Amino acid sequence: MLAIVDSTLAARQSTALRTTGAAIALAVRQAYVQTDAAARRRWPRTGTSIGSARIIDGLADCLAATIIDQETTCTILFTRSSGCARPSPS
Repeated sequence: MLAIVDSTLAARQSTALRTTGAAIALAVRQAYVQTDAAARRRWPRTGTSIGSARIIDGLADCLAATIIDQETTCTILFTRSSGCARPSPS
């Protein structure tokens, strides 16, 4: 990782910039390692930007949680009434 930082003009010209570059490289590596491997592989294949991929993943998580909540509500209502009544909108 330091070899990449050291290959930049900024690192060759300034010790402070080399230190900053090394800190950024370390932070990027840590974020990469902490990100779910499936998510890391999913979006590059489609050419999606990192920002867009985050938004899409967030929307998908929200949608999945909403569906799970609705299924739970419907199951509770079905059990109580012996027929699935539609939950009232929140």
